[in-house]
Amino acid sequence: MELPGLTISIIKLLFVGGILWVFFKLVHRAIDLLLSGQAYHKRLVDILLIVRAASWITFIFWSISVIFIGQLMYARIFSGMLILLTVGISWSLIRDIISGFLIRMEGTYHNNSHVRIHDVEGTVRKLGFRSMEIETDRGETIRIPYKIVDDELTVKSYPVETIKSHTFDLSVPKSKEINEYREEIKFQLLNSHWSSLRKDPRVKVIDEVKDAYVLRITAYTLDKKYFQEVERFVKKEFGMDHSRLIEETGDN
Repeated sequence: MELPGLTISIIKLLFVGGILWVFFKLVHRAIDLLLSGQAYHKRLVDILLIVRAASWITFIFWSISVIFIGQLMYARIFSGMLILLTVGISWSLIRDIISGFLIRMEGTYHNNSHVRIHDVEGTVRKLGFRSMEIETDRGETIRIPYKIVDDELTVKSYPVETIKSHTFDLSVPKSKEINEYREEIKFQLLNSHWSSLRKDPRVKVIDEVKDAYVLRITAYTLDKKYFQEVERFVKKEFGMDHSRLIEETGDN
């Protein structure tokens, strides 16, 4: 028995569509199995999504031409309706992609930028195709669609620098005046790469002996691990052998 032409066309379309579906399913599974731990895994998945969408759109329009062969007017009307329906359904996705492209072109945001978008504040870790990936101070990873970034008031900010204080005593010879020592020690500390510039070091006299002043110095660093480096640096530049450590404290 000979099958009608339309029936053959539908069978052919179902066969090609089935092969297309199986192909993308296998590729997606292969990416997950072989590259799940790689840094570019997410990018490959995003690229596959775009290729799959483009392939299915091409398949749909080819299917229309096969079904409506010889009926150009109906094919055009159906294609137009399908385009409008597709754009309406995927408008959110299209807007995210376009907004993301424009945002990346402007160069306003980049990796490690600190931003606040609506109620989310953190560091930009990735600028994807459709969303911006932000890591909050609590270690959470949040993806924000570009349409929200475009619509909401976005504030680029900089995390507040946390400083630590380190206090120690230092004996210096009486070859200079106290004020001269104070200014020189402050200058050297502020120009060292361990010190924070947000707060000036403190230098005060706590004792005076026959040939030396005993100074109490408070230096401010970016981390406690720099305490000993700062102390050794100051003692090497100004100190005498009998200087001694008093305390280590950490203040925000």
